[in-house]
Amino acid sequence: MCILLLSTAHPKYALIVLSNRDEYLHRATSRATFWPPPHTHILSGRDLARPERGTWLGITRQGRLAILTNFRESSSSAAISQTSRGAMVNAFLAAKPHDLDPEEWIDEVARSLLDGDDKDLESRVQEGRKELETKVGGFSLVCGIVRGDGKGGVRPLRVISNRDLNRRIFIPTTSSGTEGSTACEAYSKETNDLKDKPAYGLSNSLIDEPWPKVTIGEQLLAETIKASDGVEQEWSQDELLEHLFAVLSHDTFPMPESEEDKREKWGYKEQLEALRHSVFIPPFETATSEKPVEETPISTVSDKQGEQDSEGKQRSSSIALAQLNQPLQTVQPTSSNVSTHGSIASSPTLVHSSPSETHSSPATPQKEKPSMNQAMPGTEKSTVYGTQKQTVILIDHDGHVTYVERTLFDEDAKPLAKGEADVREEFDIEGW
Repeated sequence: MCILLLSTAHPKYALIVLSNRDEYLHRATSRATFWPPPHTHILSGRDLARPERGTWLGITRQGRLAILTNFRESSSSAAISQTSRGAMVNAFLAAKPHDLDPEEWIDEVARSLLDGDDKDLESRVQEGRKELETKVGGFSLVCGIVRGDGKGGVRPLRVISNRDLNRRIFIPTTSSGTEGSTACEAYSKETNDLKDKPAYGLSNSLIDEPWPKVTIGEQLLAETIKASDGVEQEWSQDELLEHLFAVLSHDTFPMPESEEDKREKWGYKEQLEALRHSVFIPPFETATSEKPVEETPISTVSDKQGEQDSEGKQRSSSIALAQLNQPLQTVQPTSSNVSTHGSIASSPTLVHSSPSETHSSPATPQKEKPSMNQAMPGTEKSTVYGTQKQTVILIDHDGHVTYVERTLFDEDAKPLAKGEADVREEFDIEGW
């Protein structure tokens, strides 16, 4: 059960994005990198277990940003969808023109789900949105075009969920130096359902129905930002990054204390409930009553999103989910974008947690949990679940992006040393 945390309250950064990807640890996933042609402007990791090569989080050189969380269904089988949810993120990131508004984009996607064009525009949008609710599994998508608003802040981000498509929800963004004001009024005349606050979070529910882990994460991120601006010696960017990764590593997961409790009281429903209560999910073996559906990685596929139509015109990657479900080229990390970051400085200890050599950073002494220094013994590959990847994105007031992804486990579900598989990319947003 993934988590997303965002803030526009830091004095140096117009937007901070934190994300944990919680997944079966053996699920084939590429490290973050810029995509191959014709989409070299897109930066993201990729899910290699489905042919669509979808992603859960990505950003483009033009500032298009999208982060996806699944909506928790009643069972794992109910969560399997006809159309990959990751393809939705691909669609938004690859949309042309690059400044296509999220509201225009979602309506275009909705219309594309219907065959024929014998209906008026509004009817196609409404019927298409109904198709979006059934063809794509439950999701929430935070997306937008990250741009300065001319007041020291950034334009608000749109929150789209196919479990509540008719609501227009925006994440407010506080302009720098104007406490309490937001840029939402200029972006949408409709009432915003979210209160202006220093941090926002989203997991596998609707954004205005937060789980306990989201409330914890919002508080920790707000405290971290406040602490970074209040110390005698200002934190370096690397120190701030480590504190933000500590937020993502905050572990309050209610793991059963004994093997007997695991056998008798640790079923599928109990595990689902436990996932709601911790920002970081330590690895555990899932209950056998709900096995994940096996998906076989495809080693070599072609990228068809860049093909041209019969008239020689470039196809728009923002339309037809049928097109978006075509396989995309496998992305492999290169030595140029993978670094160990051994030079990242250790951060001063925060009240809530501190970075450590392991990826679990409890706020206070907690109950003993399975060691993360060894692989889970005696389990089938498909049943070990936990936080697989962590991502921090910093965007400063000049539109400079620092993107750091931390992979916690290798393909055999063995933990990696902190920083061993970090990916770090930096670039300036075009047209900021």
